[in-house]
Amino acid sequence: MENTRVMKKQEYEYWLDILQHNMGFQNPDEWIEYAKIHDFKKVRASKLNGCPDCGDESPIKIGQYIYYSTLISLMYCKQCGLIFSDTHIDQKVIRNHFESAYKDELYFLEQRKQIFLFIA
Repeated sequence: MENTRVMKKQEYEYWLDILQHNMGFQNPDEWIEYAKIHDFKKVRASKLNGCPDCGDESPIKIGQYIYYSTLISLMYCKQCGLIFSDTHIDQKVIRNHFESAYKDELYFLEQRKQIFLFIA
């Protein structure tokens, strides 16, 4: 990206270090500006080697998304039909997220009411 060229070397290396640490960024240079705009942080995560249900090691990538500064692939298992994420974010990060975001029943009764009604 154009802005990456004018970025100071120290700043560029800062964002590159985060992208190289985090999972999923095969070509981290392409993600520098995005990481900066979204204030990426280093996040521990682990990759799955195959389907968590049947163990098949040849799932098909059907999409991708970014969650907690991590590029995660959405996979489809041809063997058992499971759709799963190929990366697991560290449990401490997830626990902290749920402890801060979902404090009481009011969150589920009011803020997420429409989602539950739609699913039901």
